[in-house]
Amino acid sequence: MADSEPRKPIARCLGEAVGHLVQAVRAPVPTERVLVERRSEVREHQGLRFRRTVIDEIEAPSDQADSTPPRHANDS
Repeated sequence: MADSEPRKPIARCLGEAVGHLVQAVRAPVPTERVLVERRSEVREHQGLRFRRTVIDEIEAPSDQADSTPPRHANDS
């Protein structure tokens, strides 16, 4: 390789990956959510039931949580 830096050892790579996971777990969870749409469909075929549920949500960043929530696409 033409890189001037030596390759990182596997232990360092694993430590960095664990560090990213720990940071993600400790990060605050956004509290402002707006449900845009929820739809569910059920199909039955040969005695089996297939259920599909789709939930569309919008999460506002904490600095925009006090602003007016976005309007639904079908609202005029």
